[in-house]
Amino acid sequence: MRKRLIYRLTSHGWLGFAGYPLALLLGFKLQPALLYTLGLPLCITFGLLAWWLNYRRYRVIADTPTSRTGAVAQGYVELFGCARSHERAPLYSSLSGRRCVWFRWERRYVGRDGRLDPARQEESDASFLLQDGHGEVVVDPEHAEVHPAHRASWHDQDYLCREEWIADDDPLYVIGELVAIGGEAATDQRRDVAALLAEWKRDQPALLRRFDLDRSGRIDEREWLAARAAAEREVRQQQEELAATPLTLHMQPPADGRPYLIITLSPHDSPRAFRWRAWLHLGVALTGLLLWLRTG
Repeated sequence: MRKRLIYRLTSHGWLGFAGYPLALLLGFKLQPALLYTLGLPLCITFGLLAWWLNYRRYRVIADTPTSRTGAVAQGYVELFGCARSHERAPLYSSLSGRRCVWFRWERRYVGRDGRLDPARQEESDASFLLQDGHGEVVVDPEHAEVHPAHRASWHDQDYLCREEWIADDDPLYVIGELVAIGGEAATDQRRDVAALLAEWKRDQPALLRRFDLDRSGRIDEREWLAARAAAEREVRQQQEELAATPLTLHMQPPADGRPYLIITLSPHDSPRAFRWRAWLHLGVALTGLLLWLRTG
């Protein structure tokens, strides 16, 4: 949650520059007499962090070629197409009721009675499709950094509502880990059985309840052979079910921690947006550093 907040503060258009007045305000509240010696270092730190996060995304996007869904290898890839809802499961925002493929909203009390309530927030985690004319890929937005095309805000009595969403047919750029699920993909049965047995061994009480037939409090050789046979049957059943499932391609967060981005810009505009944000943040940080040195 903290990592996603940092991403939103540093990578979402002009919102990213709201961190600087917040840093100055924090420095003023901590010690008004030392506004420059506290607030400016906070601004410098925020600017350098924002520069690095945006520049890293710029380099990742610029260095990754765009692939086509019909001829793409699994792994860390970049895809571009248009957003589509699942045909039989359209998504509607739980705040406005508008149809979309993804939404994020916040509803905050702003009445005149001085009461300050925590904002209610929600972000959709339902998958949607990317289609590029050569095929389609299922996009899982959970744990992704999403830059939507549409934003709106309005007042509902004493509440301020803000909503962001991606609509059907919006241009969609996604960079992340592409995996194939289902189909006749071969798997290593011995490895899967060993992994399942290791998982069972981590829960000793459950393992004993299931396979300690003589209630001796330990698994002997005969009982362990029975456990292995049960694991082989379970793995075989899982493989048969997987093989019977139509092959689908899924975009998901990379296991190695590389950025997982969903952006409603083209492959040409996406890196440019991160590049100018990176240099603007760096410029603000350097300006803050010069001011801090002059007042030091």
